Amino acid sequence: KIVGLTASSDRLVAFRERRLSKMGRPSTEDYANVDSIREELAYAQKIFIQLGNCPVIDVTSKAIEETASEVLTVLGR
Repeated sequence: KIVGLTASSDRLVAFRERRLSKMGRPSTEDYANVDSIREELAYAQKIFIQLGNCPVIDVTSKAIEETASEVLTVLGR
């Protein structure tokens, strides 16, 4: 079974900028570019649809434990 995970582009930008900073890399890389991230999210949405509209959970403001609980609920466990 497949469960898609997604998050807001703003949240992903913030995470990625922090990650790049910790690695000593410039935050100007495409990895943290909001337009690139929006393209990635749109691509992911297309994949979710191709997979037969698999369930998708928005993890933007969720702790990992809450996300795990939702995944298990979606999977019927």
